[in-house]
Amino acid sequence: MSVALIDPYPEWGEEALEWVRRKAEVYEIAGFKFLVEKGRATFTPLSFGLGCIKAMLPAMAWVAKDRDEAFDLMLPASMREVLPGLKRLGLSLWDETDEPNVLVFRKDLT
Repeated sequence: MSVALIDPYPEWGEEALEWVRRKAEVYEIAGFKFLVEKGRATFTPLSFGLGCIKAMLPAMAWVAKDRDEAFDLMLPASMREVLPGLKRLGLSLWDETDEPNVLVFRKDLT
C-alpha cells in the first residue's frame, strides 16, 4: 500500500495551516487526502464522496492500527445521504442526533 504523508492544501488560511502543522498529519492515497490528529485515530477526509471514502479506508486503518482498536471518521452533516453506503462499508454512526453539524462514524480494526 502506498500512503504518503503530505503538506496540506496551500489555499488554507494561515491559522488553519498552523494548527495542521502543529497538531495533525495529512496523508494522501490514490489522489485522495485525509488528515488525522497526531497520535489519535480520528480522521477527517479532505476528499468526499462514498467512492473516495471507500478508497481511503484501508489507508486510515493502516495509520490507525498502532494507535487504537478502532478509528473514527468525521464528516460534515451534508454527507448524510451516503449513510447507507458507509454502513455497508462497516462503519457505524457513533452518535445519532436530530440535527448534527458533524457526523462521526466508528470502524473497528478487528
